[in-house]
Amino acid sequence: MYCVECGSEGKLYEHLCENCFMQKTNFFSVPKVLKIKICSYCNAWEKSNHWEASETEEDAIKQLIKEQINVKTGLQNLDFTLSLNPIKTNIYNAALELTGKFEDLSVFGVLNTEVRISYSTCGRCSRQFGSYFEAKIQLRGTNRNLDNDELEQAEQIVDSVLRQSEGSESNAFLTKFEYIHGGEDFYIGSSTAAKQLARRLAKEFAGTIKESSTLMGRKDGKDTYRLTFMIRVPEYKRGDFIELNNRIYQIRRIRIKQVVGLDLKTGATQSFSHETLSKSSFLGGPELIYDAVVVMETAREVQVLDPENYNTLDLIKPQNFKVKDETVKIFKSQDRVFLLPNVKEDK
Repeated sequence: MYCVECGSEGKLYEHLCENCFMQKTNFFSVPKVLKIKICSYCNAWEKSNHWEASETEEDAIKQLIKEQINVKTGLQNLDFTLSLNPIKTNIYNAALELTGKFEDLSVFGVLNTEVRISYSTCGRCSRQFGSYFEAKIQLRGTNRNLDNDELEQAEQIVDSVLRQSEGSESNAFLTKFEYIHGGEDFYIGSSTAAKQLARRLAKEFAGTIKESSTLMGRKDGKDTYRLTFMIRVPEYKRGDFIELNNRIYQIRRIRIKQVVGLDLKTGATQSFSHETLSKSSFLGGPELIYDAVVVMETAREVQVLDPENYNTLDLIKPQNFKVKDETVKIFKSQDRVFLLPNVKEDK
């Protein structure tokens, strides 16, 4: 087989030897001027009447160039590096170094193009910064204000769920949030994302959800509604103390369907439904826990000093209780005092 260009013998590529083929073949091309519209808020770029997400302005330009590169039929494994050099405001010279594979040949090329940028606001950002929302989530405690840890946890959940929903829901954004009535309100751009988020918050806080809707108008001949999700967090939280049937329990775990309480008298755990605990009396939280100095220990009891008046108290040991230090943790509410059982902290 002979090259039709130089007559040399050997392997041919489209009737040409490797040297002639590499010299005469244009493997890559790109338009001399490219225009791109980029969102000035999120760096998304407009493509065929819709917006494509991008992390940075350079990422948007790289996506556009990748769409516009023309390659020779049969070229595979296209890759390129991009270097942007400003010419003037919103205009760049884009220098490309390209590589690829044609049959068993490694191909390399250098191209330049001019990129002209115009800035706008994508539909998503226009709605978000225009205070658009389709649903509101109200997170409230039952007969109490939510504490700072709970509010921070809720905000982290909202951020996480909305980030995960961005790919499938263009309006999965947080328009705003407000601290109100001892809780927090979240205004969400997508009702679908809000419903998913409400379920996640209810699960994490073992709360109940009540959904309502308000007619907002009509679009494309259909009624449109704005949804509200009210999530009620139980009055008790992990570590709190309650009284039920003349026994005192410390809340150890809270789930959607059940709560695990630790009996302070026996040290045994017991599961309750939320409905059952609705009949309990809330006693308090960590403020009812004290450090008490150990005076003496027997097989059945531990004698400690009352941390408030320094009288001695003889307290019965719950099951598997062991004194490990000079002080022990006790629960104290009015005239009721119990040793806190030695158990691992639940997560």
